[in-house]
This record gives sequence, C-alpha cells and structure tokens, in this order.
Amino acid sequence: YFTNGFYGMIGYAKDTTIEYCHSRGTLINTMVNNDQMSSMYAGGIVGYCMNSVVQYCSNTGDMTLAATYGGGIVGSLSANSTINNCYNIGKLTPLGKGITDIGGIVGYIYDGVAVKNCYFSGLIDLSQYTATITPPAVSYSRLGGIAGQVGNGTPAFENNYFTETEH
Repeated sequence: YFTNGFYGMIGYAKDTTIEYCHSRGTLINTMVNNDQMSSMYAGGIVGYCMNSVVQYCSNTGDMTLAATYGGGIVGSLSANSTINNCYNIGKLTPLGKGITDIGGIVGYIYDGVAVKNCYFSGLIDLSQYTATITPPAVSYSRLGGIAGQVGNGTPAFENNYFTETEH
C-alpha cells in the first residue's frame, strides 16, 4: 500500500497565517518500505505549507518519520510562504532506506520562500536509519539543521541557527 498525506497539527495550509502555535505531541510514522512510500508531508506544526505564513510557533515533540518530507515546524514549504520566529527542540528520527528530506525546521523548501529568525536545538537521531549506497540502487537522504533539501532557486535564509547534535 502507499502512504500519502499531510500530517501535523495542521496537515495542509494554503493562503493562511498560523501564529502562536505550540506542539509537544509525538508524531510517529513507521512504514519503512520505501518502495511503497509515496508523498507524505509531516511537520510539527504544518505538513505542507503553500502561500502562507507560520510565525511564533514551536515544537518540542519528538518525530519518528518514514516520511518523504519531514520538518520540526513544516514538512514542505512552497509558493511564497514564510517561517518566521519559530523553533524546534524535539528529536527527529528518520527511518528507512533514506529516501527522505528531513530538517530541523523544514524538510523540503522551494524557491520564493523564506525562513527567518528560527532555530533547531533538538537531536537528529540516526540510530534507526538504514540507508546504504549499493549500485545500482538509489538511496539518498538530505538531512539538515534548518532545511533538509532546497528544491530549486534561492530561498531566503536569515538569522537562523542550529546546534550540531547528531546521534
């Protein structure tokens, strides 16, 4: 079967402003058969964010993810969206073979968006991460303290920081 969808306090946000939200719950998706994985967006606050603003939000909950796109605040940020003055101190545990984009603030980010005044001081726990590179198989992952993957273009990053804690 395929795992599809949008997960978070808010699964999908379009043309909206999300302010002063705090998530402390645990988010777990343990499906690790990457051959069956489809598009899954998971965030501590928003799974997928389009033409929206997420500001003054925080996540302290742990996330265990076999998701395509996962972030402590937003799973994927697109189309003129902004994350501003947010933080994540929760633990991120990517699972599976590595076909994921996981970031302390946002998993996947597009051109024309901005991440400003944010920080990640949680932990990226690689103890359950099983990616190996064995040709001809494609196995990859993009993990980052602020963003896991920049899809294209040059999004704006201003005044962000993260601690380099990895397990």
